[in-house]
Amino acid sequence: MEENSLIELGIHPNFNFLLNGDFRYGKDVKEVISYYKKIVPNALSVRSHSLTESSLILNIFHNFNLIYDLNTFIPFSSGITLKPFDYFTGSLIKVPHFWEDDVHVLLNWPYDVEKYINYPGLKVFDFHPVHIYLNTSNINEYYEYKSNKKRKKIKHGREPGIRDFFLNLVEKILYLNEK
Repeated sequence: MEENSLIELGIHPNFNFLLNGDFRYGKDVKEVISYYKKIVPNALSVRSHSLTESSLILNIFHNFNLIYDLNTFIPFSSGITLKPFDYFTGSLIKVPHFWEDDVHVLLNWPYDVEKYINYPGLKVFDFHPVHIYLNTSNINEYYEYKSNKKRKKIKHGREPGIRDFFLNLVEKILYLNEK
């Protein structure tokens, strides 16, 4: 995937373990980021699990030559028009996102793709692969799957779900790009 100029790779560090005293990815923020940068050495973007960030962490992102930070969630329901902005380092760009699949199902947001496509400003969608896989339509479906030790696919058959939304969104974006 790294050889495709249309695809840019990023890292998704999980600081939750570190914050809970579990040092499986490193004993401090730098070691955690180093762990993920070894996996994706040319990463340009970063989005932490649980949107974990602080000025200390942002400065460390900058020191690791990460360019895009995607840890700012401002929901579309806020009515705020989003756009990227420079963090004070001058070389780290904060890219806010306005939609998350888990928040979508928690708040029962509408599955109307047009509503989101027509929203003014930057549109960054945050999908979790597990919610696409499960076609999650209710957060309890995810918790049921997560508690299942064998991780068997749970057949929900409910529509609409996150997979349905994702496929409709991709179809709509492809259609708009053909025009």
